[in-house]
Amino acid sequence: MNNYIKKNEEILNQWKNQRPSGISGFISDGIVDSEKWFSENGEKILFLLKEAYSKDKSQEWNLSNWLCGKKCMEGCDNCENCWPSGKTYNHVAEAAYMILNPSLGFDDWLGIRSKKILEYKKARKKILEKIAVVNIKKYDGENISSSSSLNTHLKNHGELLRKQIENIAPTVIICGGTYKYLKELLGLEELDNEFNGGTMLGNIKVIAAYHPSKQMSSKEKAEMIFEQYMKLRDGENE
Repeated sequence: MNNYIKKNEEILNQWKNQRPSGISGFISDGIVDSEKWFSENGEKILFLLKEAYSKDKSQEWNLSNWLCGKKCMEGCDNCENCWPSGKTYNHVAEAAYMILNPSLGFDDWLGIRSKKILEYKKARKKILEKIAVVNIKKYDGENISSSSSLNTHLKNHGELLRKQIENIAPTVIICGGTYKYLKELLGLEELDNEFNGGTMLGNIKVIAAYHPSKQMSSKEKAEMIFEQYMKLRDGENE
């Protein structure tokens, strides 16, 4: 665990040092809760997303800490009130829950989601603590992603992104609208549908999916990802 933390910090510090002049903001990411990641059995799920953003682009903050209610930036005094409330990480948690609990299905998650809001947030937090989240773009983010901007970041920081993924050592990578970028970075195969498909990268199951904020039902998004996961797990995509 300590080796991972040290290496991830080194990678992110190199990334910060490569920011263009005048850019002071930066969003660190990686494994959400290292202690749980390294102590628990089961799939190690990495969500590869496009970019995170904040209203104040001059700030540095930690996405991993934000996702599990820890102090994520200077001046943050009550981080439990800062837990993510948007749809993106609701859907991330739903997909992760199904993969981590393959015998239960989405209807079981619906039972959790129907509880009081605080109980639901705590249940979601327990899932998010077990995963990793990495963004291609870690500074100067926007709420609507630009392919040209993401390609520029991949060109400038692709080697660091590759090292970060290798350091995390996931067993499952879920590409939230990012398969084409990972394909270019790691030389993956062309898929018939870059938003609904899967392939193996050695022993890693790589799932091409829509971005979690895609306008479609939660159940449909989660079950599409789970279907691809089961195909890869059972060797049906080979």
